[in-house]
Amino acid sequence: MKSISKISFVIPCYRSEKTIGGVIDEIESVMKGLSKYSYEIICVNDGSPDNTGGVLEELSSRDEHIVFCELARNFGQDGALMAGFHLVSGDLIICLDDDGQNPAEYIPDFINKIDEGYDLVFAKYRKRKFNWIKNAGSAFNRWCSIHLTGTPKDIYINSYFAARRYVIEEVRKTRNPAPYVLGQVSTVTRRMANIDVEHRKREVGHSNYSMSRMIKLWADNLFAFSIIPIQISRWIGVVLTFFGFIFLIYTIIMYFFDPTVPLGWSSLMSVMLIFGGIILLAIGIMGEYIGRIYMLGNKNPQFVVREVMAKNREITISREDEE
Repeated sequence: MKSISKISFVIPCYRSEKTIGGVIDEIESVMKGLSKYSYEIICVNDGSPDNTGGVLEELSSRDEHIVFCELARNFGQDGALMAGFHLVSGDLIICLDDDGQNPAEYIPDFINKIDEGYDLVFAKYRKRKFNWIKNAGSAFNRWCSIHLTGTPKDIYINSYFAARRYVIEEVRKTRNPAPYVLGQVSTVTRRMANIDVEHRKREVGHSNYSMSRMIKLWADNLFAFSIIPIQISRWIGVVLTFFGFIFLIYTIIMYFFDPTVPLGWSSLMSVMLIFGGIILLAIGIMGEYIGRIYMLGNKNPQFVVREVMAKNREITISREDEE
């Protein structure tokens, strides 16, 4: 495997005008001690309504290591990551958040782990300092990664991760209009590992992940890589149909042996509601898949780049998915 000579950092940015400068300063401070590596910091402004774009434009005009990518609107964290992946030029790609909760001091640990022969390395927090919504989402995503994408049970996936370039090149080939990056990188290789990381407490602002955003993320994770939800709904239907026939036989037997037993309207309606709910659930699951097929056929974009800025060099975005 080719040795690492250049590192690309990819940071999706949203409402981070007060934190992104500190994140970049910390990365550059660490990289000064790793002088044998060249590096670039790709900051993707994901339609942020505050002055994040203005801050990044100013930073990129003064620092040749910074690449500023402005998206035309908000596409979500995964869309911003995909945009950044199309701009990377390094042999190793490290992704981290814009809020300062991912300590850059662990960059050498990522590099050393990759040098051991791994292709994908995730941070594993010793103690998570997220709110309960994001912790619940992380638990659900872990279940999905194990059961839907086949991630080993001892691997904890995280948005703070490092990957060899070939992993990212495989991920950016996808044209899924609702990408889920953590799931996609996990399907490329089984040479993955964790490093222990201290998780910082958020000092400025609050998490941008509302309940609605988390539900969307859960749906992307659940439906992006597997047909297991459809298979589960099928087996639920089989089991309930079996019990329905048993109940029908029981009702007929009881009618002949004890004609005085009342045939209740409420029990009939309960059964109808249960079966109706299961049918609607199955239709909804199938509709989710069909809707994603429609969006793919309609070529809904993962992201739209408004402009890319970097000091003293011209940046072109590579789109292998365009025909």
